Amino acid sequence: MLSSKTCTDLGGHNNCTLTALYNAMVYYRDKKGYSNISSSQSGLYNVIKTQATALGYNYDTSTGLGVTKNNNLVTNVFKQYGYTSVTGSNNYAWTGASAKSAISDYGPFLFSLASGVYYDHTVMVYGYRTYKNSSNSSTYLFWVIKDGWSSTTRYLAMTGTPESYLGCMTTIKAK
Repeated sequence: MLSSKTCTDLGGHNNCTLTALYNAMVYYRDKKGYSNISSSQSGLYNVIKTQATALGYNYDTSTGLGVTKNNNLVTNVFKQYGYTSVTGSNNYAWTGASAKSAISDYGPFLFSLASGVYYDHTVMVYGYRTYKNSSNSSTYLFWVIKDGWSSTTRYLAMTGTPESYLGCMTTIKAK
């Protein structure tokens, strides 16, 4: 099971993007072999928070971090650990297929939602599940997420349901 931290675990309010990136960094360290990433919770989170505040991304605890800066934050935090070839890439015109490809090709990504139950919130997407209704052959796609509100795994309905979302997918391009 993938462990994760919540926004509260890491300091509180309006830090969902930082928390999502923290959880992604832990995934890359523990599951993909990026061993330079700090195993200290406070050490890793402080690097992320320092990058979010020091690089002019306008992060603060009252407003959070603007979505257009997610890609730069990802790139700069990985650089702090010596991974200069890892980059963040924002995609505002994502599809279910592009999300599945990102997970298959790279691993987790950040998703900043501008609609739905997670409005104005960023989550880490680290998998997907497809289900088929045997009675009518409908197919349903769910993203597997760590939402920063709970340490348990959650699911976000993507296709085959009435749900639809506006948001930014920030791919972490790492091999």
